[in-house]
Amino acid sequence: NFLTFNTNHFISSREAPSVPKFTAIRLANKALLVDSLLQLKKLSLGYNNSSVSIEFSGLNFLKEKQPVYYYKLQGLDKHWQLADVNNAAIYNHLPPGNYLFLVESRNQDGVFSQSPAQLQIEVTPPFWRTWWFYALVTLALVILLYIFDKERVARLRSLQHVRSEIAGNLHEEINITLN
Repeated sequence: NFLTFNTNHFISSREAPSVPKFTAIRLANKALLVDSLLQLKKLSLGYNNSSVSIEFSGLNFLKEKQPVYYYKLQGLDKHWQLADVNNAAIYNHLPPGNYLFLVESRNQDGVFSQSPAQLQIEVTPPFWRTWWFYALVTLALVILLYIFDKERVARLRSLQHVRSEIAGNLHEEINITLN
């Protein structure tokens, strides 16, 4: 018996893999509730607690059909990163700003998922790096400059008044002496 394969009759799967799902989110290596976070519009982090680890999966359990994952943090990464074996992205310190985390999958035939999974991340800046703090410091400087200028003008007026009194007294003494 012979078994033959005609490669012209092989059909490759052009079906796009499923959109990846976020399976775990860790903040400073402390697990957060993924379902609750995904209900929010964005994940808000403090400037002093911005180490985040995001795990994702396509929820495909067939070993031979495991997709390859790519991720990108818009606003920080310039190019798509190939995910490691654990399907995780780790960012040790995110600077303050707004980010969009994207994950997409590619199957063995090179077909990408229809749309990437998205997660909004916001890292709030410290109060001394906010616009309102800069506005308050500028306002305080303007008030201080105004107070110093007002004090300087008051000193000049008092000095001018003393000089005028001295000049008036000298003029009066000279008039008395000459008379």
